[in-house]
Amino acid sequence: MAFAIVMVLAACQQPGERTSSVAKNDPLADALASAEEEAARDYQPTPAYKIKVKDLMVKMTDRMLTACIDATTEAEMSECFRERQLAGFDRDGTLRSKCKPQADVSDNFKCIIFGGVGNDVHSKLVDKAAAPFDWTAPEQSARLAIRQLVLEQLRDCLSSGSASDPFDCFTTRITTVLELSDHDLEPCAEYMDDDSKFGQCVGESYIYKYMNAGVARM
Repeated sequence: MAFAIVMVLAACQQPGERTSSVAKNDPLADALASAEEEAARDYQPTPAYKIKVKDLMVKMTDRMLTACIDATTEAEMSECFRERQLAGFDRDGTLRSKCKPQADVSDNFKCIIFGGVGNDVHSKLVDKAAAPFDWTAPEQSARLAIRQLVLEQLRDCLSSGSASDPFDCFTTRITTVLELSDHDLEPCAEYMDDDSKFGQCVGESYIYKYMNAGVARM
């Protein structure tokens, strides 16, 4: 999420490219997709979220271990972990239906977490012709859903010159569609003058809010 928002916010700052961003062949979408791998290699969390996410992962691990302490076999422990993750992140039965039990604990985790985030983002898309969520590859599908969402919001801002400032329009739209309150975005206030860091922080705010709500339900 953070990678995609950083790239789109950067694109908003290129006045000479605003028209071509929505031209045929969609160079913005191509640039966004190709940039993600490089962004992932260079990614460093903002200081506020580095601490917050570390604390959240400790809390999540503690809740799973506490709930599953009586498991006597590796298989029982794996299934117990899965059940706790589903208790936290499966809001409507979708994750239980789509994320079948796997022998590898990490595979269960990836499906439930990436699948949950990706499915949540995918549900926010207005374009019903967007690529469907592929549950056989939840991590890749989550990235695609995020890319589709940020491009959808940016296109709306750029269409017909409807926004006097695409940067302001995009940040307003993406924080609204992700349901991020002023309180959620408080850690990002110090990055208001740094477009890349601010965009990264918006993505981190969404992921943290999603994860924190899930861990609280575990």
